[in-house]
Amino acid sequence: MSYINNKGLWGFVGGVIAAAIGTKVVKSPATRKLAVQGLSKAMLIQQKAVEQLANIREEAQDLCHEAAAENRKPEQ
Repeated sequence: MSYINNKGLWGFVGGVIAAAIGTKVVKSPATRKLAVQGLSKAMLIQQKAVEQLANIREEAQDLCHEAAAENRKPEQ
C-alpha cells in the first residue's frame, strides 16, 4: 500500500513513460520533416539577415566616403 502513495515512485514511472513516448515522437518521420522544414526556414532567415547587413554596411561606407569627400572640398 505504501507504493501507491509514494510520490517519488510515481514521478519515476511518469518519467519513464514520458521518455518512451518522447523517443517515439523524436524518431517519427513527421517530427523529422517538421524539424527539417524549421531548420530550412531558419537558414533562409539567416541568409536574408546577412544580405541586409551587407547592404547596410555598403550604404554606411558610401555615406562615410561622401562625408570624407565633402570635408576635403575647399571652402567657397
